[in-house]
Amino acid sequence: MKVLISVLFIVSLFVSVPGSSAEVTPAPPKTQEVNPQGYSVMLGGDVLFYVHGIMATTGSERAKGISGRIKRLAEDYTVSTSSITVAEEDIATSIVTTDRIIMSVFDSDAKPEKLPRKELAERYAQIIRAGVEKYRQEYSHHNLFLGYCLYLDRNPGSDCSLVSPQQTLS
Repeated sequence: MKVLISVLFIVSLFVSVPGSSAEVTPAPPKTQEVNPQGYSVMLGGDVLFYVHGIMATTGSERAKGISGRIKRLAEDYTVSTSSITVAEEDIATSIVTTDRIIMSVFDSDAKPEKLPRKELAERYAQIIRAGVEKYRQEYSHHNLFLGYCLYLDRNPGSDCSLVSPQQTLS
């Protein structure tokens, strides 16, 4: 029975789809942090940077929206981190991929940082690239499997050896 449960867990790792209810998440993310710098944009429990409210959007709503878009991007392995670039517009500099806008950086974002808007957007784009790469590394199926094996190894009587399909049928 223990072998069958182990095999089912391993199989679920390889058939889970990002965003599905079968997805395995190793640890719950931290809650959004608020500090004098603004509201935290987070990925996988890590604070990437802080944002403030703009126009009719509160800082909290904006940070949650950006965090959600970055998380969806991180879970979409078809999008390369090298495709994350900045696009200069009249009123904002947007951080984009080939098919989506991640966020827009406004003059009001750049002013407290004492940076030109485009430079801040490029800095955020680099932080997002690094964050997505780290997230993908930490949440890869391989690392989740190794964590499961470590769990089994630390519990007496557990077996973390790979099981062939013939062994589960007997």
